[in-house]
Amino acid sequence: MSQLFNPFDIPVAGLRPMPSLFHDLERLFGDVDTWLRADRSDTFPRISSRTTPEAFELSVDLPGLSEKDVSLNVENNVLTLSATRKVNVPSGYAARHRERSGLQFTRKLRIPSQVDTDKIEARMSSGVLTLLLPKRSDVKPRQIDVKTH
Repeated sequence: MSQLFNPFDIPVAGLRPMPSLFHDLERLFGDVDTWLRADRSDTFPRISSRTTPEAFELSVDLPGLSEKDVSLNVENNVLTLSATRKVNVPSGYAARHRERSGLQFTRKLRIPSQVDTDKIEARMSSGVLTLLLPKRSDVKPRQIDVKTH
């Protein structure tokens, strides 16, 4: 069973005091940087995250994979990313030397409750999977107009 990864550092249950925005950003990017540091050879695939007022965005390095190799599923605020790549020797040929092997993995990511899971989008380009996780409209910042009597 794979361990859940929470790139957003947002508690799953319960309330916490509201720290400053700077502190939240420092914790978010500091923790993500620690988890995704290049010298962590046991973490695959590599994931980067960023946030905007409207959405969270994840970039996942999947070199050598296509969109047909990738499977995404979301359930109970857990995004499951799976992929399989098979290396087949064409009929009539024999492999003389093989450094490239097949690949199979599953990675589970806990996503914040602020995400509108029905609107998650995924696109693949040049071996990078980009996931857009839009925030629900009720949690997005909004301008409040001040009126006079």
